[in-house]
Amino acid sequence: MENVSHVVIHFIASLAVIIDFLRRNENLDTKKAALACDFLCSYNEKTKNLFKEDLIHIHCKTSDFILQINKRRNDNEWTVTKRGVMLNDKPCNKTNRHRGLHSTKVKNANPDFAVPETHKKRLAVIDYFVKKSASCDVTQSDVALYVRPDLDRQKAFYLDRRKAIRAIHKACCEYLNLVTHQVQVSLTRLADVTGLYTISQAEKAKADRDPHYEPKKNITRLSRAINSMIEMGWIVADAKWQVWDKEAGIWVHKYFEVTELFFAAMGVPKEKVQKEQSVRLAYLKKQHICKGYNPDEIGNMSIKSLKALGRTNWIKKCFEFRKQKAAKKRLSRQLDSKSRSEQRTVAAKRVMDQLGDAVSYVSFDEFKNAVNKEVAVLRKFTGVTPTTS
Repeated sequence: MENVSHVVIHFIASLAVIIDFLRRNENLDTKKAALACDFLCSYNEKTKNLFKEDLIHIHCKTSDFILQINKRRNDNEWTVTKRGVMLNDKPCNKTNRHRGLHSTKVKNANPDFAVPETHKKRLAVIDYFVKKSASCDVTQSDVALYVRPDLDRQKAFYLDRRKAIRAIHKACCEYLNLVTHQVQVSLTRLADVTGLYTISQAEKAKADRDPHYEPKKNITRLSRAINSMIEMGWIVADAKWQVWDKEAGIWVHKYFEVTELFFAAMGVPKEKVQKEQSVRLAYLKKQHICKGYNPDEIGNMSIKSLKALGRTNWIKKCFEFRKQKAAKKRLSRQLDSKSRSEQRTVAAKRVMDQLGDAVSYVSFDEFKNAVNKEVAVLRKFTGVTPTTS
């Protein structure tokens, strides 16, 4: 008899609330819900006992409907929940997201890294690493499975994250320094070569209005994949290595290195990695001897010292790159939409500024040749051609 009463309760509760939900479409009538609950409680002695408690809780479930009703004894308002969503008479929160206009699907479903055509002269071992990384799934290697219990997310990576990690792993092999194991490429460039970036519609609109505006790229997908590789111990990016650019108000390009687990993930033993590292270090020492370095300087060359030197040089290159990028942007705006004569005027002013007071000691022919060279350098540096008018 008790089982029959439970069936009746489930049926009547589901039927009453479903009919009311369909009628109102969004909200539930709390009065009808209260009457339904009082009616249901009269069918079962066990349910009646719930009224003796401060909080009255009724949970009804069928194959396609879940109803959860809460009421305090001294409160006349019922709170009705359907599948975790509040459906009482209170207004719902408004949102700007609409069905069909927002998608959580990735923009690039199949990211990959293709070796640039300019990388023709490269070491054979680098080519071996790239092909080795492409021939296996590093996310399903023994190394990846071994460290998974220690991660914040112990579940397997979903397919899109796995594809991103594979593309990044392959690209890191191409830009790897065999001695310091530094990946000599910025995250922005890494996103470009792997396709792990997006550009918002607002940024595209700005680029359409201004030809010299470089739209800002969103590399969140790449950053999350990099963080996953850092958690697995494949990449090291110490916070002490990162530098803040006070003038630009941004962090300079991240400096990071790969570990032995990075190579183990693609099946390369550490003995081979150490051998290639020693061979390359001996080659660098030989090159320094040819350049005239003294024996003490060459003797002090170690992997640790080269890593410290590499971090310093990386920071210097980042600041030089920012300075060069700002100069290119400024000169591009000066040369844009100008004729040949107008561009020569800009070049002549730059030559005069460079010479300063010494311009009076320069002959006209020398000045003319300097202006011609400056015009050629500016056009090549900025990529701006003169207008035909």
